[in-house]
Amino acid sequence: MFPVEALDVQPNHKVMDLCASPGGKSTHIATKLSSHGLLVANEVTSSRVTALLHNLERFGSPYCAVTSCRAESLAEALPAYFDRVLVDAPCSGEGLFRKEPLSRQEWHPRHAQRLARTQFNLLSAAFTMLKAGGRLVYSTCTFAEEENEWLVDSFLAEHPEAYVFPLVANSVGPEITSQGYARLLPHLVTGEGHFCAVLGKKEKRPATSGAAKNMLNEIPKGDAMSAWTEFIKTNLPILPDGTSLHRHSDKLYLIASETPDLSRCNLIRPGILIGRFSGRSFVPEHGLALAAFPRGLPALDFHPEDPSLVA
Repeated sequence: MFPVEALDVQPNHKVMDLCASPGGKSTHIATKLSSHGLLVANEVTSSRVTALLHNLERFGSPYCAVTSCRAESLAEALPAYFDRVLVDAPCSGEGLFRKEPLSRQEWHPRHAQRLARTQFNLLSAAFTMLKAGGRLVYSTCTFAEEENEWLVDSFLAEHPEAYVFPLVANSVGPEITSQGYARLLPHLVTGEGHFCAVLGKKEKRPATSGAAKNMLNEIPKGDAMSAWTEFIKTNLPILPDGTSLHRHSDKLYLIASETPDLSRCNLIRPGILIGRFSGRSFVPEHGLALAAFPRGLPALDFHPEDPSLVA
């Protein structure tokens, strides 16, 4: 997945995936984070949030929070906070014409011009959230220069603190433009058509602050605490490093310890749901098995053609 590879995510990074649904990029980023750091996966379109939640919950990382918020509101809440920001922007989709014939019929020249305004606003908000010295990837699945080269060039002209990380060509990879952007052309690479630009942010004087108030973690109390304590005595889950418990109503979440206060960002999930309190009992959820137990437990490994797998 080229945009995520260009993002160069490292363990302990704080990462924003601004246009995250359905979640393929987010789970790839979570893999790069390993067992450290924080990913905030945002999807502003409410109808697309369910798919994002489903895929992240199946992945099972407690280091992922999910929001459904306008980019401008996120930028206001979290300025200069993230080490990495990915903007896989909604676009006119010209790179998908071969894959989706219907999109060819729906295309119109005005689409690129209209979408470019939205994309510029997304890029501006994303850049506000980026720390000095951080890396931002802007990508689309279209060939339209209004949404790609021209847009990024215009952004650079208006933001002197932004600069380009030039991408490097190889024999079977993307075509690199004179500005250092990448065009992934379907006749040159496996897959459909894409565009990608990698931007950095210079230090300003005075430097902007990446500090943010952490989320208030609410651990179980009273009967709920007794239920949780009894459960862990019996089942011995081991909570991953860099995580903490967060209770909301009857739900118990495992979240990254450094999760910022996202209360102004239409927070959908602060982390992974690991269980619910029912009376004096604790009822575990699927996420607990994925996130809280050591990965080194004994496992059964079957070959895809093993007859034991046939019902």
